Amino acid sequence: METKEGSELKDELTQVKTSTPAKTTPPKCLDCRQYLDDPDLKFFQGDPDDALEEPEMLTDERLSIFDANEDGFESYEDLPQHKVTSFSVYDKRGHLCPFDTGLIERNIELYFSGVVKPIYDDNPCLDGGVRAKKLGPINAWWITGFDGGEKALIGFTTAFADYILMEPSNNYAPFQPIHDLQGPSQPNPPHGPPP
Repeated sequence: METKEGSELKDELTQVKTSTPAKTTPPKCLDCRQYLDDPDLKFFQGDPDDALEEPEMLTDERLSIFDANEDGFESYEDLPQHKVTSFSVYDKRGHLCPFDTGLIERNIELYFSGVVKPIYDDNPCLDGGVRAKKLGPINAWWITGFDGGEKALIGFTTAFADYILMEPSNNYAPFQPIHDLQGPSQPNPPHGPPP
């Protein structure tokens, strides 16, 4: 049996000790799965003071398509449909995140804030809208037919309403999926197509 002298044995042990250390994976957000040390990780900047929560916002007269003398809803089973502009989507930790990466489908709670407009208003400016905060959580996102041109309509469904997306906020614009989709019509929202 071969024996090693002290200096040979010490050199061999040193070689073993200096092997490359195991790399540690940077921490990820438990919700949106983005790396927490990513310099591109963006946070939702918060809602303006006059922003309303979803139930209150939905009763605002600026969103009503009926005047005071009309009966209104034909059916309480249908969700109201509105448009939302200058929106941001974020997880419960406030990280801005894309909504089209399977998070909603995995039951990760995503919320959105923005300016909600009546369904008939096609102008993405903030005028005539109602500032809304923490809408959701988003139960589903969907793509539906084309609006008579080249654009597909992308929307969200919450427990209270369907929302068609207009323009993202400046902070959220890098996360917005391609909005000018070409090709055949995609599935309708769970509660029927927007008008």
